[in-house]
Amino acid sequence: MSDTTDAKRWDEKVATTVSQVASPPVLLAAAMAIQAAVTGDAVAWFWAAVYVCCAVPVPVAYLLRQIRHETVADLEIGRREERLRPQLVTAAFLGLGWIALLAGSAPAPMSNLAGILWIQATVILVVTILWKISVHCATAAVAGMLTWRLFGAVVPAGLAVAMIAWSRWRLGRHTVAQTLGGILLGIAVFVFAFRSAPTF
Repeated sequence: MSDTTDAKRWDEKVATTVSQVASPPVLLAAAMAIQAAVTGDAVAWFWAAVYVCCAVPVPVAYLLRQIRHETVADLEIGRREERLRPQLVTAAFLGLGWIALLAGSAPAPMSNLAGILWIQATVILVVTILWKISVHCATAAVAGMLTWRLFGAVVPAGLAVAMIAWSRWRLGRHTVAQTLGGILLGIAVFVFAFRSAPTF
């Protein structure tokens, strides 16, 4: 019995670590950094920094404030009803980051990626009105598609996305359907945006 309990605890620790390391703000920043590295100049890194500064701090600070005021239970935002306001703020500031890149004539691949992330956040906001979907998995799917597109690393990208989906399910944060829904949404948004503006 104790072996089984230890195994479960080990399993849960791995899932917790994966879920925290692959949180949406981290994945968003990592995706933009990957794109900047591939673009390969100081200007790209500058715009990556501008985007992250526009898109990440205020939504995270807002979420922490909501937790402090007990409007939201925790960083994971387990209840669907609690997700709407944080996701509205997130979509707004992702949009701000995208506008900043467009207005500043940032490299097209970076502006395109910012657009994809905003579209995805907006769709997630609409979906959340009726159904809880995995933001972790949706963001991971976009990052995975970007990695596959840039480096052809389909197997590592797929395994990473699967691991993140497993972690969300293992921690009881999402059902299998919610993780798959997030993955499919991320893939669909990326494919749609790439066909509209195929510059990466």
